[in-house]
Amino acid sequence: MVPDSRASVLLATLATEPQARRLFLALLRDAVVAGDGGRFPEPDPAYAATPVRAWYVHIDGGGQLESYFNDAARFRPYHLPPTGVLTRDAYPFLLFEDAPGPLRFAGVSREFWGIIDYLGNLPYA
Repeated sequence: MVPDSRASVLLATLATEPQARRLFLALLRDAVVAGDGGRFPEPDPAYAATPVRAWYVHIDGGGQLESYFNDAARFRPYHLPPTGVLTRDAYPFLLFEDAPGPLRFAGVSREFWGIIDYLGNLPYA
């Protein structure tokens, strides 16, 4: 994990929210890299010191996520953007440090976190 990154905040949140932690780990375990979203233009100066790269991830929700991905208020429309192009509200992605060496987790996108919220609000989640 990248120190002092969005991932640090995420881990603090997951430490206090067991349902979100369970869903996050389940989604992460089943996520498959689908494409390279390029450099993430960090809008928050607190996290801008470390360059990070967006990696689009495919998440197969076993049919549970179709209505989430087809919701026009969330995705405009749901699609995998071209390689190297970061497009918001198109596909879930994770952030990783963009540097040589070991892969270090830097955060999740709102598109990815939205899946956790969606699943957490289902009556049987």
